[in-house]
Amino acid sequence: MLHPGRRPFPSHLPRVEVAIEPLESVTGLKAIGKEITEQLEYEPGRLFVKQYVRVKYAKANGEGIIIGNLPSMPIEKGIPGPGLLANIFIEKYVDHLPLYRQIERYKREGVDITSSSISDWVSAGCNWIRPAFDCMQTKILNCDYLQVDETPIKVLDRSKR
Repeated sequence: MLHPGRRPFPSHLPRVEVAIEPLESVTGLKAIGKEITEQLEYEPGRLFVKQYVRVKYAKANGEGIIIGNLPSMPIEKGIPGPGLLANIFIEKYVDHLPLYRQIERYKREGVDITSSSISDWVSAGCNWIRPAFDCMQTKILNCDYLQVDETPIKVLDRSKR
């Protein structure tokens, strides 16, 4: 299901279908349609769209509709999959590749991600690790002795130390 303000994913990206059935028995029920939820996903070296296809079933005598539940998403109602988010974080914090350069790389692959979207994704990811950060900060501040690496970092300007 496409969000009203979102652009559709490019048609050239391959689709990987994940079928989800309801937990209760659908024996004797009639399928009346499908809901498709798309998520932009990434595997090293390739982007693809993962489609969650959930068949809707109508209960007998108009008693309602049943449909399978979507798996939990890293960002509620968001389009990035966990693999794409992991890649964005690795490129930003491990490879030191700024977000604007990542956006340009995705554009070359035919996927236009806005800077506000990718920034929101990074912000959400930082919130996930906040409990670990808080725990580490408490432990460090309660230590009697703190040891740090004071190795100087060389700068490109040779006139500076």
